[in-house]
Amino acid sequence: MRAKLNGLVAAGLFTCALTGHAAGLVTPDNDLRNDLAWLSDRGVINVSLSTWPLSQEEISSVISQAKPVTSTEKSVIDRVQRRVDSLKANIRVSGYASTDKPGTPQGFGQNEYADDRLTIGAGANGEFWDVRVQGSVEGDQRVSDGSKFNLNGSYGAVKIWNQWLSFGEVSQWWGPGYDGSLIRSDAARPVAGFMLQRADQSPFETPWLSWIGRWQYQLTAGQLSQYSSVPDTKLIGGRFTMMPTDFLELAPHAS
Repeated sequence: MRAKLNGLVAAGLFTCALTGHAAGLVTPDNDLRNDLAWLSDRGVINVSLSTWPLSQEEISSVISQAKPVTSTEKSVIDRVQRRVDSLKANIRVSGYASTDKPGTPQGFGQNEYADDRLTIGAGANGEFWDVRVQGSVEGDQRVSDGSKFNLNGSYGAVKIWNQWLSFGEVSQWWGPGYDGSLIRSDAARPVAGFMLQRADQSPFETPWLSWIGRWQYQLTAGQLSQYSSVPDTKLIGGRFTMMPTDFLELAPHAS
């Protein structure tokens, strides 16, 4: 049996100050991805969901261009906006407890690294910056971390032109699958390091490259802290995605 508890408190000071300039990274979340995929499959939006984290700018951009027809589609769009607000809340508390031993790796955005967990996080963001600090205490760890306390999910990021540069322990996911990724997933604990990616994935304006469609890249460099067989192991990777049509996405990557 599993139980998962989430809570959030939006601090009025930050909420009022930052409403007009919400921006930043949105880490892997199964509920959000399901709703975005549902809208994309029906042609309401056009968005790439194979490279996470996404950015709030990208989500806002595709939602602003959405073409909902039915009340259900409008309801799902509203739910997407509420979910993003929840994930980016200034204060967020979540807990997890399980007596099961789920198989590994677990699915997209569903991975838990211990049977018991309590996480408290605080964050804020603006037009050109995004900061989140969260601490977790874990019991009966499935993925050893050397301590029952950790800062998984904490990061700081700045936006330079249309690029987000971040440092911290950010969960990533590369690939179209839900049950696992052959190259990069959140089945393992996030790697502490740097990450660079686009904010808004709008196509090139020049006719020579506009055929590429919406495109994204992600470059990462970090050091593994849970892998001790080879000391000081570094992890470097890169991924490039492009969508020349609504039904085709190409994504070379290496790590």
